[in-house]
Amino acid sequence: MECDVVQGDVRSGVIRGLQTGRLRLLAYVRSLVGDVELAEDIFQEVSVIALEKAESFDPDRDLGAWLRGIARNLVRRTRSTSRRQIPFPGERFAELVDTAFQENRRLEMMDEKLTLLRRCMNKLASGVREMLRMRYACGMTFEAIAERSGRSHGAVQVALSRTRRAIAECVERAEAPRAAGTAGGGT
Repeated sequence: MECDVVQGDVRSGVIRGLQTGRLRLLAYVRSLVGDVELAEDIFQEVSVIALEKAESFDPDRDLGAWLRGIARNLVRRTRSTSRRQIPFPGERFAELVDTAFQENRRLEMMDEKLTLLRRCMNKLASGVREMLRMRYACGMTFEAIAERSGRSHGAVQVALSRTRRAIAECVERAEAPRAAGTAGGGT
């Protein structure tokens, strides 16, 4: 019974991934086929196949890469069976497009993490934020920060260490609901 719950969660994650990554996946398919309507048709087929095969998806893998793989195979199949001439640009081009989509997703994840970091930093007391700014933005030594803030060298080190740990925990807490909401990454 426990496996049913896990598989249901994976299926829900695939559905969410298809919904939230629809435009990205459509853009990927369109870059391969060059036709808006055909891209939409292929996206629909990808959705059907992904839902049919959801139980075989490993949630530790990148969902976006899995969906793009399904899409790429459908583009190949459509190209070989269609009477219309569909210019498939070649395997190397498809790999480059896939790499670009993966890199874009990594950048989006970094942006999301930076946003969480800023939110967590804004929760800090202004004096602590100023110490962080002095240390990391200005590159000041512990001694210089201690002198400027009127604290001891050891107190500055301890305060910064605790602050880094508090920020890391804040970011992790903020990421937890997001991670639970996606199965294996984005599209």
